[in-house]
Amino acid sequence: MLAVLHSELPADARSVSILDVGCGDGRLMTLLYKGLRAQRPGLEIDIRGFDVSDPGVQKPNFFAATRALLEREIPGVDWSSRLELIAARDRWPYPDGSFDWVISNQVLEHVEDHAFLLSEIARVLKPSGRSAHLFPVLENVLEGHVHIPCSHWIHDRRRLVRYIRFMTALGFGNFRQQQREDPRLDQALFAETRADYLLHLTNYFTTKDLVGIARRAGLRCTFQYTEHFYWNKLRSLLRMPPVVTFRPVAPGVLHGMLVAAFSRISCVTALLEKQPELAPGA
Repeated sequence: MLAVLHSELPADARSVSILDVGCGDGRLMTLLYKGLRAQRPGLEIDIRGFDVSDPGVQKPNFFAATRALLEREIPGVDWSSRLELIAARDRWPYPDGSFDWVISNQVLEHVEDHAFLLSEIARVLKPSGRSAHLFPVLENVLEGHVHIPCSHWIHDRRRLVRYIRFMTALGFGNFRQQQREDPRLDQALFAETRADYLLHLTNYFTTKDLVGIARRAGLRCTFQYTEHFYWNKLRSLLRMPPVVTFRPVAPGVLHGMLVAAFSRISCVTALLEKQPELAPGA
């Protein structure tokens, strides 16, 4: 995400306003603030975040830990005024045209109403604003929360419970890790709770779905930084520092093939651009 923002910001930018959707523990906000400051020492950074308060979505009182982390890592900023908790169906508490960037990391696959989220992104972005999101799509074979391949493709609860139990018995999934945290957990209960999690707290959609929903919200969607995400993942595996400046990839056959391939094994990076000619609802 840092590489996308740094690559897209004009060289002469003096300030940037960023909204982190589903900011969670605040680590992405910390990374972006420190990373942009390191790359652009004179840049004025106004970064804000919100998460949802709906029951069962987050651990109780998690937002206090978020604020504490930000205050510790980036002192001297009034984080209480920059963090918000809202209900998932609430309109976001920001005026129209507030931000240069709206970003998220591993959030879109948990959103119940994607059309509402993208319409709110379009509303709070400035006329030239952009939005970047890293997340897995429905095409992804390797489900990243239960770690059982294709489990997010099954929507019948009884079938899903049986499938999770079967795959767990074969050694797939994160049952052993969960059991270490809770020794009382058995495979039957794991299958029940993980099935409920997938059915009620995830909502995967395809790259094609995203392009269409974005267009109806007045946003143009591309995946031009997806290859760069994998390049930096490879560099991290090789213990090399990440690249923070990339040139956008031009659309083409090779780009399309790479996005199609990558989307089946991990996340994609979606870049949304506010386009005046794409009137909402068109």
